[in-house]
Amino acid sequence: MARSSRIIGLCSDDHAAAEKQAIRAIGGYDYKFVDAVNRDDYCAVCQLPARDPQQTKCECAKLFCKSCYDQYYDAQPRCNARGVPAAKCPTCGQTRGIFSEKRTAKRIKECKIKCPSTNCPWINQLNIVDDHLTTCGYVIIPCANDGCKAFITRDNAFNHKTNECLLRQHTCEHCSAKGTYMEMTGVHINICPDYMIPCPNGGCAVKIKRKNVYSHRSAACEWEIINCPYSNIGCVYKSPKCKMPDHTNQCLLRQHTCEHCSAKGTYLEMTGVHINICPDYMIPCPNGGCGMKIKRKNINSHRSAECEWEIINCPYSNIGCVFKSPKCKIPDHKATSNDYHLELSVALIMKQKEQQEEQTIQLMKQKEQQEEQMKQLRMQNEQLVNQKEQFTEQQAELTKNMVTLEHEKPHWITMTRFSWFKAEKREWYSAGFYTHIRGYKLCLRVDANGYDEGVGHYVSTYLCLTEGEFDAHLTWPMTCECTITLRNQLKDEDHHSGTFTLTINDMYEPRSAMFFGENGRRRGYHKFIAHNLLDRHMFKQCKYLIDDTLCFKVQVKII
Repeated sequence: MARSSRIIGLCSDDHAAAEKQAIRAIGGYDYKFVDAVNRDDYCAVCQLPARDPQQTKCECAKLFCKSCYDQYYDAQPRCNARGVPAAKCPTCGQTRGIFSEKRTAKRIKECKIKCPSTNCPWINQLNIVDDHLTTCGYVIIPCANDGCKAFITRDNAFNHKTNECLLRQHTCEHCSAKGTYMEMTGVHINICPDYMIPCPNGGCAVKIKRKNVYSHRSAACEWEIINCPYSNIGCVYKSPKCKMPDHTNQCLLRQHTCEHCSAKGTYLEMTGVHINICPDYMIPCPNGGCGMKIKRKNINSHRSAECEWEIINCPYSNIGCVFKSPKCKIPDHKATSNDYHLELSVALIMKQKEQQEEQTIQLMKQKEQQEEQMKQLRMQNEQLVNQKEQFTEQQAELTKNMVTLEHEKPHWITMTRFSWFKAEKREWYSAGFYTHIRGYKLCLRVDANGYDEGVGHYVSTYLCLTEGEFDAHLTWPMTCECTITLRNQLKDEDHHSGTFTLTINDMYEPRSAMFFGENGRRRGYHKFIAHNLLDRHMFKQCKYLIDDTLCFKVQVKII
């Protein structure tokens, strides 16, 4: 295990060496040469003995590795019609071409080198190093086991794979499960079902398979901690199975039968609370002087019927006698208190007579109060009736005012794309609006280039009656006073407006034309405002057309 840990610790260094060996095919020969290599045979780019040497045809006649020159060549900008870069020399920049120097390549490959693998004694010519590396026992190679990232020498690869690698295949000696050595000797050993473990109950020395622990504890183990058989009724005692019988015979919650009434319950109940309520338990009569013992359930019948020492009231207690004594002494009291009882009777009769007279007086006063209350209620009723009439009148007045305010409510309308409508000589219609709630439906028509007498120089505006949702419920003919106002968009003054009267005789008049055309009923101004007045006024801070938009306010008052 320690040896495997050391191998994994060295993985990073071995991996770096393997990567260095893998990239040797790029650039020159990065080997340790035993024979001296002529400096002219070195690549002018990577400064190593050239691999597959190429020589330029320029004056400098430098030597380059083919891979070094190809990288330089691919990085050059395209300079001819076919998009092929010119073959320039990397040192002097002349464009003379390049050719392969095979004689130099042969000379370099005949030089002797040391094996690139650490500690390998092999020395031979460069041209056979590839054959040597395929069999060199010092070459660093990766472990063949899946998931292992260790790098080891080829000579140690088999031993590492079969004996040292933590990820080698391994079979559990207990349950024959298969997996990696790390899993089988680590995580698996803690869950192996056939692994022998000691019984977890203290005092039990038996060892059993992990999978049989539950059945052993629940059935065979005498040291399993269990609850008292009376835990369902409150006993919290716990102990091993072998010691539970001793507790059961002494448990205060064990079953017990009352020796007096045969009731059943726990020993604690039967000898505690129950003995104080047991109906058949013999208790002494609570009356002093009576020495009898009777069952608790018969106490009341004994005291009320049999016991002569039960304390009772005098038979004349209803008329005021407060004397109390045992039953056996009441006859003596009656014989000695006749005169006293007679006086109590007379006093009670006189008191009852006085109470009746007081009740009569109180009833008369209540009658007078009720009559006075009835009189006040009648006056309040008259006041409420008057207040109701006043409220009805106020409500009607408020409704009338609300309708008036609704009729005079202005409608704000914005016309956009004014220049387009003017250039196209097209009329523009606003969305329909109602004069008031459930009222007549109108819309605003604007001829940007003018209509009839105003063509070319004026903006024409008209109010048009359209088919509304409530026409069938409205009053006809309809006459209204209409005001169209063109808003000054610079400040709230100097607005341009006009007022006229619109009269429609029949609600079917606009319907016959289905208004949204030129034949609808309308009324307005052919020359509402001249075009030259829409822009900023020379002497006033006044401008009606801003951002190709006009803003109108329409007020309609039903006459």
